[in-house]
Amino acid sequence: MASALKSVGSGVDMHGCKTLAVRFQTAWNNGAFFRRALRGAFVHFLALASGTAVALDPIGQAADVDPDASSQLQGVQTTVLTGADLYQGQLITTGSSGQVQILFTDETRMVLGPNSQLVLETYLLRNDNSVASFAVDALGGTFRFITGDSDKDAYQINTPSGTIGVRGTKFDLYVDRQNQLGIVWLLEGAVRLCSHSGGCADLVKQCDFGAIPLQASATLFDPEDGQFEVNPDDFPYEISQLPLLRDFRVSSSRSCARIHDLSAPASIRTASNDRPAPPPPPVIEEEEPEEEEEPEEEENEPEPEPEEEPEEEEESGDGHQNTRGRGHDDGHSNGRGHDKDGNNGNGRGNGNGHGNGNGHGNHNH
Repeated sequence: MASALKSVGSGVDMHGCKTLAVRFQTAWNNGAFFRRALRGAFVHFLALASGTAVALDPIGQAADVDPDASSQLQGVQTTVLTGADLYQGQLITTGSSGQVQILFTDETRMVLGPNSQLVLETYLLRNDNSVASFAVDALGGTFRFITGDSDKDAYQINTPSGTIGVRGTKFDLYVDRQNQLGIVWLLEGAVRLCSHSGGCADLVKQCDFGAIPLQASATLFDPEDGQFEVNPDDFPYEISQLPLLRDFRVSSSRSCARIHDLSAPASIRTASNDRPAPPPPPVIEEEEPEEEEEPEEEENEPEPEPEEEPEEEEESGDGHQNTRGRGHDDGHSNGRGHDKDGNNGNGRGNGNGHGNGNGHGNHNH
């Protein structure tokens, strides 16, 4: 143990005492981690009693930070900024728009998504600068974990319902605080899931899901069977990796999202078995098309026949006689002529037409 601790001089170090107090406070606030916190505090106590203390050297750095992220260390709360050093025992919290990408000294990479909380519990270095013990407490929210250069047995991720052991791994994790349930989505490598109830399960196939319930054994599951609820909002980096730096992206992430068809945030793919069935689509009655009425043919009124003008007649007798007549609608007619004896006569009559007639007769004896 002494080789894993850095000596900072003899005597009792005040920083170590403050760290001891912080760890007891953390144990009180997080009952699920009480025994682990006491174990870590005991290490600090032994170091103080032997005249050595854990040096407050940085164990990593915030490689990139979206605003709305804070940390608490030794009772002091600060805002986490890009490039900030991170230390053992530090509590990191993100808000609804926050995100922190952490690069540890052994090249391990970890992401805290929005509304997440993480404690950097144990980070003990060997002389060769590799990690002898690496433990974080994922208290709730969304995480991505990519192992670094240390031995795989050194890593342990603690959740309120169980633990995750790492075997050279890249995976995404969602921790449901309310139901104390952890869901792991394996991207590469292998992990071992163990529930606090004692049952364990191994994830070895790419894109597999595993669950760590508090009151049951850890198990593998298919999101399609409805045993556990999988929400795309809980695995945002399967939907898009654009918010992440290049070294925090995983090439298999997109293919896993396609396999499980998690393509739209805020849309729950699976839920409990008693989920109500969606309502049937409305039945639309088809109306019979109305018969188009053929346009009625307009009766063509017969065109009025043109009025025929009376023909002019010429007669020749013993002498010359010409007769002319014309009819009008006013019903008047006039006639005039000479008889053979040379007498003149006039006549007028009313009828249905109006006519003018002239007659001229000449008789030569």
